[in-house]
Amino acid sequence: MITLTSVDHVNAAPEKVWYFLTHLHEGDTYLRWHPADHKAFRLLSGDGKTVGSTFNAVEMLGGKKFSLKYRLKRAEPQKYLEYGAAGVLRPLRLATGTFTLKPSGDNQTELVAKVHIGYELPALDWLVRKVINLAAIEKHMDEEGYYLNQTLSK
Repeated sequence: MITLTSVDHVNAAPEKVWYFLTHLHEGDTYLRWHPADHKAFRLLSGDGKTVGSTFNAVEMLGGKKFSLKYRLKRAEPQKYLEYGAAGVLRPLRLATGTFTLKPSGDNQTELVAKVHIGYELPALDWLVRKVINLAAIEKHMDEEGYYLNQTLSK
């Protein structure tokens, strides 16, 4: 299993960060989160903050366009969100994404974003590394943190 991590200090309270992350389907919120890479976002079912909500996101990673369908697996208001693949890929459990929000000072949030890719079998990591551009995902995650901070500190 490969885990990519991005830690950002956002100049906004956890409630504001939580609201942003759970309302990506509203207006241009998703597009503002990463103006260059995020292309479209649609809520397919649920309300965006309740376990079982499903989404479709279209984004660019490493110059390639991806359409990602995922579902909210776990949610602890203002603290934690966990997403996994939805649809046909759900039984494979190939990727999971998490956001952990922690208050850090006055009106600030430490946001830890993680993407877990692959299986528990280390022997399969070589395949994941050949097929998936991990550097592009890491760059994208870091840029999302930057844009989130720019958006929420206004």
